[in-house]
Amino acid sequence: MDAEVLVIGAGPAGMTAALQLQRSGIRPLLVEQDRPGGALLNAGLVENYPGFPAGVSGPALVARFLDHHRSIGGEIVAARVARVSPAGNAWAISMSGQEILARCVVVATGTVPLKLDIPGEAELAGRRVFHELRDLPPETSGTVAIIGGGDVAFDYALTLARRGTRVSFIMRSGTPQCLPLLRERVAACPNIYLILNAAPARLEESGDSVRVHFREGGPEPVISDGLLVAIGRRPDTSFLAAGIAAQPPLWFAGDVVNGSFRQVGISVGDGLRCAMEINRYLRGNR
Repeated sequence: MDAEVLVIGAGPAGMTAALQLQRSGIRPLLVEQDRPGGALLNAGLVENYPGFPAGVSGPALVARFLDHHRSIGGEIVAARVARVSPAGNAWAISMSGQEILARCVVVATGTVPLKLDIPGEAELAGRRVFHELRDLPPETSGTVAIIGGGDVAFDYALTLARRGTRVSFIMRSGTPQCLPLLRERVAACPNIYLILNAAPARLEESGDSVRVHFREGGPEPVISDGLLVAIGRRPDTSFLAAGIAAQPPLWFAGDVVNGSFRQVGISVGDGLRCAMEINRYLRGNR
């Protein structure tokens, strides 16, 4: 067996699961294909995580998690898991060009952002158009347009406004789908300009800027240094073989399974619970 426990994803759920497993005497293999921290790296201010009465930025909280993980000798392997499929009493894992077996697997891969699927989006992705705040280049600091209407989009707008960025906040409907306190903060922020009932039709590069064109009858095009698309997220489970269910010896933890309940505290609890269940499972099957 190459790994007794494989944990896929080094966000809050995955790192917590790895920490608790090590406390139980089980050394997991923790893998992450991108930067450790997951979607928490996008959070401008986390205000509901216990122990931080003044709030804490997502990146700062990720740094705390990483410090804790390293303090007990934990490691994070940079690898992309392409396939997880059953192999008798274990799991066959195709990972960055190699094949391994794992007795137990924790899927803590979080979510990936949804796309607008309009002309120009794919062509400008990574240059003028971004789907995660963490990917927005530092030089994109003058004007940024945001498309969305939920908590994430509002948090992005407030985070950028605190940096001095002028934000054109484009909502496809006229009704925000966010916490009232976020709506109040955005309304009180002079750096954020709301554009309601505006359905984007296509995106176009214009010199060093991106131009958002709207459907017929919509507002005039919006021009900005960069565009953030924050219209929702979906679970990142494309690597799982068909028919795989969340039951021992496979567990799901964090945003990948929690739907709209994407909160760091819930993810941490999920990771802890999974690790404790795995410890009990392994002790009962040795």
